[in-house]
Amino acid sequence: MKRWILMVCATAALHVSGWAQTAPPPGTPPSPGTPPVAMPPVTTPPVRVVNPPVVRRVPLVVQVSSSSQALLMGQGARGSLTWRVDYTPASVPAKPVTVSSSQLLVKTLSGTVIDTQSSRLARSVVAGGTLVFSEPLRLPASVAYRAYRLGSAGVIVERSFTDSSNPGVAVAASTRLSLSTSPGSGLLVAHIDMHFDNASRVTQVPQGEPLRAVATVRLDGAGWLDARWEIADGSGRQGEPLYRPLKSFRQYVSGGMPMTLESPPLPTQSTGRTLVRLAIREPAFTTQPEPLLYQVLGPLVRQQLALLQPAEGATLTPTTRFEWVDMPGASAYLIELLQYPPEGGAPVPPEREAAALVPVSEAGWTLSTLIRSRLQPASRYRWRVVAIDGQGQVIGQSLLRQVWMP
Repeated sequence: MKRWILMVCATAALHVSGWAQTAPPPGTPPSPGTPPVAMPPVTTPPVRVVNPPVVRRVPLVVQVSSSSQALLMGQGARGSLTWRVDYTPASVPAKPVTVSSSQLLVKTLSGTVIDTQSSRLARSVVAGGTLVFSEPLRLPASVAYRAYRLGSAGVIVERSFTDSSNPGVAVAASTRLSLSTSPGSGLLVAHIDMHFDNASRVTQVPQGEPLRAVATVRLDGAGWLDARWEIADGSGRQGEPLYRPLKSFRQYVSGGMPMTLESPPLPTQSTGRTLVRLAIREPAFTTQPEPLLYQVLGPLVRQQLALLQPAEGATLTPTTRFEWVDMPGASAYLIELLQYPPEGGAPVPPEREAAALVPVSEAGWTLSTLIRSRLQPASRYRWRVVAIDGQGQVIGQSLLRQVWMP
């Protein structure tokens, strides 16, 4: 047993001796004949310095209050605005600071600017505090009309304030005014549809044939409607039409059902072209409708123009092409699309028709995307072609042909 224990101890000593030769303690010089042991380098991970974010403190806080909450059609808005500006600088400035706003903006609810009023508000402050600015609110009826035409249910009144120590930073505040079109808030002409009594916006009539114009007016609110039928027959200067009155109309009306206004008999005794319009003089800022055009034909006998395609009863497609036989002497062709007349002979609203002037150099015509969008689906239409010479005289016209808009 003693002999076995001695052998184990000797073996352990050899292992310890070998380890000691392989890895001497740090700082011990290597023994002769022993190669040096390569030690791995000690590396220190890089230190990442993160700078804290720079927080810029805006010293202005702006609030606004309005004595008026509504923008009335036909009247606008009247009242006062009070702007409360709290100025709290990070440190006391070395000299007085001016807090100011240069203009008042009026926007639709979607952000479109429809009015700008250049009125400056300004006041100096030394060590901070609350500044109160008061100003009158004066929005004309035209602002209400613009908002209505853009489909906005109200407007936003806004100002931006800056301080002279930091002019690049503006702080805004705003208040909202609702658009009111209720009765008593003023009259608004929402839309006007005009056509001749033959359901066309451009027409030709024989000399002496009776002709009238018809206008369908849609109104909102209540108030005075002042309108006048006028005509211009080319007697103006420098190509500008000179209109003369035919019949005036003035009546207190309210919105609701569309109103129909009919012109007096239009003059057809003399040949030539004549413009017809309904001039709206009240309410103000009404968008005037485009005039109608008719031509009185003289004794010249019009030739019948032959149509090629589409055929009678054809279905209109995006690629349908309208073609006809050229007529000698023609400089242009007028293509008209009219809705098929309903039973009872009721007039056709002009928005359901289309017309295009095609130069004689083109061999045909295809419906544009815009004109197709004006045609009612599942409706019958009539079309025809009118030949016009270099002097604007009608020298030929086709018969009406029916087509179907799916």
